Amino acid sequence: MRIVRAESLGFCHGVRRAVERVEEAAADHGTVHSLGPIVHNEGVTARLANVGVKVVWSLAEVPEGGAVAITAHGAEADVLDRIAERGQPRIDATCPVVRRAQEAAAEAATAGRSVMVYGDPAHPEVRGILSWTGGRGVAFESADLGNASIEPPVAVLAQTTADPTEFEPFVDAVRLRFGDDIAVIDTTCPETVRRYRAARELVGRVDGMVVVGSRTSANTVRLVDVCRAAGVPTFRVASAEEVDEHALMGLASIGLTAGASTPDAVIDEVLRRLRRLGR
Repeated sequence: MRIVRAESLGFCHGVRRAVERVEEAAADHGTVHSLGPIVHNEGVTARLANVGVKVVWSLAEVPEGGAVAITAHGAEADVLDRIAERGQPRIDATCPVVRRAQEAAAEAATAGRSVMVYGDPAHPEVRGILSWTGGRGVAFESADLGNASIEPPVAVLAQTTADPTEFEPFVDAVRLRFGDDIAVIDTTCPETVRRYRAARELVGRVDGMVVVGSRTSANTVRLVDVCRAAGVPTFRVASAEEVDEHALMGLASIGLTAGASTPDAVIDEVLRRLRRLGR
């Protein structure tokens, strides 16, 4: 069995930066309260818990004076205001690419545009981006705009982990409805895009794909979709222990990729497991 790694995979700059930032904060404060997981990876969350990063789901769970961490996905505007009002130490681990998307949404709304976001409305990043529009934003998961009530002029942007090959049809649908008077703002993450491209390049050269990452990671889920769309057997695993030897049996070559929130150590463990199976 031949194992081939994708040219681009695993931790992106924004994730690495977020993890390092909260680790440093935990060393300074003893305990840091993260508003949701810093990144969408259970292994990373467990490791950070061991150094004092505690996941909470609302500010009500944070004791008076407790340090609060904003995750890589960002936070809703009113949450930041409430942290400031409470005078609590704030560790902002928002990915710089997400921050730029928030700023772009705010600027478009201030300029009088309705903001249309291509992304998962339930995802914390998208909820955060919408919050910066002051009520002038709406999210869509597909190019089907339905009967959404939207006042032109409009601005269009995407969840940072969106695949440009899917964002483009969404923009086309918006242009068809509103004409050319739309502002298209490309907020997709370059590192994430490189991972999609690398997966598409690799999937054509192997008999099967293994994607390493959490099922809660939007980027990982999309990588699985990209590989399956190419028609090859694709398996998502969170760790080396989840590699199914029997499912991979008979495949002469296997490609390996990983979501942007998957640590290098986990990728290496999966790679070693695959190589042992291939002997």
